[in-house]
Amino acid sequence: MLEKGLAADPAVYNYLMLGLVKNEDGDQALVLFEELKEKLEFVNDGIVYGNLMKAYFLKGLDKEAMEIYADLLGEGSSVKMNVLAYNSALQAMIKNGKSDEAYLYNSKQYANSLAL
Repeated sequence: MLEKGLAADPAVYNYLMLGLVKNEDGDQALVLFEELKEKLEFVNDGIVYGNLMKAYFLKGLDKEAMEIYADLLGEGSSVKMNVLAYNSALQAMIKNGKSDEAYLYNSKQYANSLAL
């Protein structure tokens, strides 16, 4: 990719991280996220955050995964979320026993969309 002048973007990293979490390699998924962060300084594309949460859950770091969730919901968050990003975050929570939090997350997002 780089030889052709194309740089990897968050969407590419998302697919790479997805493959890693599907193969239960949370460590390498976290390494990829750090690499992306170094390239961009701040990752404002929400597409990668669901897989980041999944990587933390794989490592047994539920607290860190849920902190990501809280940051995404936080007032003034500059992370741009789309439907795929929201669904990925919800899936990460539900798969890891956080159904109540996922429900609250979804309810809050729905309420926010009505306020617009």
